[in-house]
Amino acid sequence: MNFFKKFFRYFLVPVFMLALLWVLYFKVYGNFHKVDDDFYRSAQLYSFNLPYYINKYGIKTILNLRGKSDETWYIDEVKISKDLNVTHID
Repeated sequence: MNFFKKFFRYFLVPVFMLALLWVLYFKVYGNFHKVDDDFYRSAQLYSFNLPYYINKYGIKTILNLRGKSDETWYIDEVKISKDLNVTHID
């Protein structure tokens, strides 16, 4: 039984913590990457980090490859684009 406690404490807990940090990192930063000088790509950004990237990189156009939707992410993305004078293309 002692072996399992040590295994859990010294292996599984750190692995779980690293996985949690990795998920939180991508949640906050949105898997955002520079492709070239004028082109960036990302996973679906959230309403709290989309304005940050628009302002930081001077983004003028968002190309949405997922299509129009009634979901909250889409409504937020269109609203933020409009508020920041960014062209939004579906």
